[in-house]
Amino acid sequence: GIREGKRLGKGAELGLTGKEVPLKKEMLMEAEMVLVTNALYGVMPVSKVDSRDYPIDGDFIRRVNDLLGRSF
Repeated sequence: GIREGKRLGKGAELGLTGKEVPLKKEMLMEAEMVLVTNALYGVMPVSKVDSRDYPIDGDFIRRVNDLLGRSF
């Protein structure tokens, strides 16, 4: 939707690229970092999927949420 487009567009300001694709578990297992978003909580890190641990960079998460501001 409109909010998703804003989130994807704002990522470029942090040097990130993003696109909406059907998610497959194999993709999660290969990811360096996994984030989820919603209108209420903003961007939140995923710390673990099955036995795969992901790093959580709190500073990065804060920067992303600050950048998005009230764009949600």
